[in-house]
Amino acid sequence: MSDTATYCAGHWLALKGDRCWALVQLGPGDPRVGGVQAALADPHPVDAIAGLLSVDGPRAPGFALIGREGPRVRYAVRSPAKVTAVVNEVPVFIDGIDVAGKWADGHFAAVPERAELANGAWGGMEEDQPLVDTAHARSLDVVFDPDFYAQVQAESTMMPLDHTIRRSDLAASPPPAAPPPGVPGVSSFQSPPPSPVPPPPVAPPQPAPEAKKGIIDGLPWRKKGAKKPDPNAWGPPDRQPSPPPAAPPAARPSVPPPPMPAPAPTPPNDMATRVRDVATPTPVPPAGGPTVWAVYCPQGHASPPYSPTCRICRMALPPHQQPVSVPRPALGQLKLGDGRVVILDRGAVFGRSPRADANGNTGAGGVPPHLVKVMLPDISRLHTEVRLEEWQVLVRDLGSANGSYLTLPGGRPQQMRPMEEYALEPGAVVSLAGSINLNYEVLG
Repeated sequence: MSDTATYCAGHWLALKGDRCWALVQLGPGDPRVGGVQAALADPHPVDAIAGLLSVDGPRAPGFALIGREGPRVRYAVRSPAKVTAVVNEVPVFIDGIDVAGKWADGHFAAVPERAELANGAWGGMEEDQPLVDTAHARSLDVVFDPDFYAQVQAESTMMPLDHTIRRSDLAASPPPAAPPPGVPGVSSFQSPPPSPVPPPPVAPPQPAPEAKKGIIDGLPWRKKGAKKPDPNAWGPPDRQPSPPPAAPPAARPSVPPPPMPAPAPTPPNDMATRVRDVATPTPVPPAGGPTVWAVYCPQGHASPPYSPTCRICRMALPPHQQPVSVPRPALGQLKLGDGRVVILDRGAVFGRSPRADANGNTGAGGVPPHLVKVMLPDISRLHTEVRLEEWQVLVRDLGSANGSYLTLPGGRPQQMRPMEEYALEPGAVVSLAGSINLNYEVLG
């Protein structure tokens, strides 16, 4: 697997290099296109293209650039272009600096899972197409291979060894050419070898002198004639302990009794009494689902312990209830303007191409979120996320191009700041780019 890129058709120019991708505000006949194509082969293509396009100052075009530089990924963005990346399962939003001749650049903290380069002017609902070389596009989606750099390193270390000299090559090589006449013993490529030196005479073995008492002349177990050490024993052979006597056969272990069931979690002792005066339903939790502390109204609806009234029927909760741990029920539902309904038994991600890795497992307990595809022109691939936290329903904008808006009951619409969470109340409305509304209501 390697890095891949797809694009949506538009009026900007998308280009692909060896390890760099560019979305630039240039037309097909612009003379700077050739320079951008040449800069893709530069060792630092992101900086080379950004410098090339910014020499015109106020007339500099917008661009979004992203490329690999060794183990890191570099980016450069100039308004009106934008980049939205997913780094360590967290969306990162980068907007170009709207100043003449200036742009935003830097390195991501880690290699992104994916990055979307957009010109900020959405329109149309074309399907993504693979980017081969160049194309007219309005957005560019790059998916990074996490093992790409390791593969490049492995390939760079696997150099051919045919140019090296090995012992086997020397052994199999033909003998050197005969020395030229008149220069005995001299080959055509080396100086005369020195005359052989006879080995020194070997003296007859002498008996080793007796070691003086108190002086160690060597390790006893390395002397000639010492008995072979036991490889499984500690210390020298003459000091190795004798093998221990054989242990009597171990008694057959008795079969342990079956484990007792785990006791139920003990509720906190922060209430005046443990008496419950209402019936308790027993909802079945989803596999791996989260649990919450709850109290019940006379109708049997679970509600947060800190709430004075039932979250569903709004009846007053009986006093002096001891909270109990129960599987968290669905916290409501979101009704979309197109008629669809999303039950909030877990989180949800909305967009043209929502994915569970927008920020990992949204729901507590490892439950993956709902993926709700909204195929409208003004909606980003990853637009808005709804997350459940205990009894709260939280919503945030994922750095979308056209924003998200929240209207609380009795309030006025307000634009949500990117990556900032807002708590939903029953009756709240979330608008995605002003194109479709999500109406939040609790389940009866």
